[in-house]
Amino acid sequence: MTFYSNPNSNHDKVLRAAVNLCAQLGRDKLTMSMIAKEAGVSRGTLYNKFENVDGVLAEIWLEAGAGWLDRLERRAPSEIPEALEKCLAQCITVAPRAPAILEIIEVDIVRLFQRAGAQGRASEAQWAWIMALALGQRFAEQSQLTFNFEMMAGFSDLIAQMPSDWPGDFSPPEHNYPPLQLATTTDDRYDRILTATVLAVTRSGIANASMARICRSARVSPGVVLPRFVDYDTLIITTFNALVEAVVSENLEVYAPSAGESMAQQFASSIVASFSPSRKAWRDFRREIYFALPTEPQLVEPILAGFKRTDVEILKILLDAEMPAELANAVTEWNQMAGVGLSILSDLGVPVRSLNHFAVSSWMASLLNLA
Repeated sequence: MTFYSNPNSNHDKVLRAAVNLCAQLGRDKLTMSMIAKEAGVSRGTLYNKFENVDGVLAEIWLEAGAGWLDRLERRAPSEIPEALEKCLAQCITVAPRAPAILEIIEVDIVRLFQRAGAQGRASEAQWAWIMALALGQRFAEQSQLTFNFEMMAGFSDLIAQMPSDWPGDFSPPEHNYPPLQLATTTDDRYDRILTATVLAVTRSGIANASMARICRSARVSPGVVLPRFVDYDTLIITTFNALVEAVVSENLEVYAPSAGESMAQQFASSIVASFSPSRKAWRDFRREIYFALPTEPQLVEPILAGFKRTDVEILKILLDAEMPAELANAVTEWNQMAGVGLSILSDLGVPVRSLNHFAVSSWMASLLNLA
């Protein structure tokens, strides 16, 4: 990486400072003043050259992002400093709501996707799942969530072995569910606060979705919020759990076995359903939760419990199919991490819903001896 090669260059000092601060604090808590102080340059110089924090991060991506993606695609060991990898992961997660970063990253992602697609529809899906698992694992590791990462790597290895011409045409079924509804109560203001929290967090992230902003959006005074939610963390966790319950309720319908459908077909259908427009609020909120956890450790345990709640239906299906419990638990974790990664890819221009997920699921089912 060129910006590590010239320690006396102001350009390199700025990028190195931004990498380290982003890894420690997260993009949403990073400021130009912090970068200028750490790099030993004036704020005027910084603003003139980079414009804002996202401009600095976009420059970091230009220096190192494409190479990082290439190694993820090839499942090659990382050869970059941990701080830089964390920073790049932050960039790719926040890109959907940061246009200056998105327009840089989207080009690299779409280029890789199109290269995979040149080998056929099965290769498109294979590429997407490998990348999704790689991204999901990095965010899970940084967020302190506990998963069986060794088995996750094994799943990636299995998917990578899938032949590019593996059969399995799959016409995605339509899932025209209405938008997820948070559990309504007799307290109209309570419901409005939850809805406003979802909007604020999905558009700006947890660090920027202040209580004051949520109150304005919900059209209530701060005095109305405090009796219902002790503090901001409680509001975030309550909103997350409300979304989880809405997702679980819909999953009862989505994952209900269909007559004559194999497990592979059922799994592929459920993946397509999870990327229906009705789930966008859940996907975006979940991504922001992953994004925030590295710098919000107090949220880790309650959020992990919520994630486990969404796995109940998938786990039951796998256990009913007589899959060993350890493997069934690993598969549900695999689905959780891949879901986050696929969500990121979707927001970066990859047509996730139209991919041939049946090719991947039937390949995995054949290797795991599942009907």
